[in-house]
Amino acid sequence: MKLISMAAVAALTLSSELNAQDAFTGFYVGAGVDTGFNQEAFDGFSATVNGAEVLEPLSVGAANLFAGYTTAMGDWVVGAEAELSFFSVDFSESNCLTAPCADAFIVGTRDNAVRVRGIVGQALAEDTLLFATAGLTASQYSYRGVRVITDLGMGIGSVTNVGPDDSGTAYGFNFGVGAEHRVTERFSLRGEVSFERVYVSGVTPQSASISGSDAGNTVAARANLANGAYQMENIRFGVGAVFRF
Repeated sequence: MKLISMAAVAALTLSSELNAQDAFTGFYVGAGVDTGFNQEAFDGFSATVNGAEVLEPLSVGAANLFAGYTTAMGDWVVGAEAELSFFSVDFSESNCLTAPCADAFIVGTRDNAVRVRGIVGQALAEDTLLFATAGLTASQYSYRGVRVITDLGMGIGSVTNVGPDDSGTAYGFNFGVGAEHRVTERFSLRGEVSFERVYVSGVTPQSASISGSDAGNTVAARANLANGAYQMENIRFGVGAVFRF
């Protein structure tokens, strides 16, 4: 009798685990929003006040549409997803607002993104899925040159070096973690944190630098895009609604 009871408990447990994975099997579509911190990066790129680095990322929001498919594979849920993200980042927006300050940035933009990524996760219960993602990103960019700015309280000083407009598509990678919680049989909510980096190359090399000191304060900014290549990175915090077929 004891063995029968143990077998029954084991069967119920296994059935519950299978049901939990199966609850997240099928095609789905969704929409969401996110806010993120965006920054360009390359060698020879810095801004300091009294020796301390003061470069800060730009905060930009985005609206997203996505669709995908997941299925149970043993104890795991696996699948793939495509996402279209709508946003615009103007890297020419300066953070040098209150003296003493310094800033260095690309004179250019990043607009929208298409992401394709794989998904691997485990269901904690029939209504909650924890998952990780990794994939590829394509995003539009425009570039004209570089600019540096400093301010010691006597007016803003700046140096801008620009050339012909360059634009195109930058490619890179993304990865993240998240959770999805089913509200009804077909409708669920999810949240995610992700990192992304895309690469730009072949643009016109430019450089600019400026520095100064007054009343015990020293400021310096430098942008040396010598090899005509840079990266655009962002960290995203997003929420979305999912409908499963």
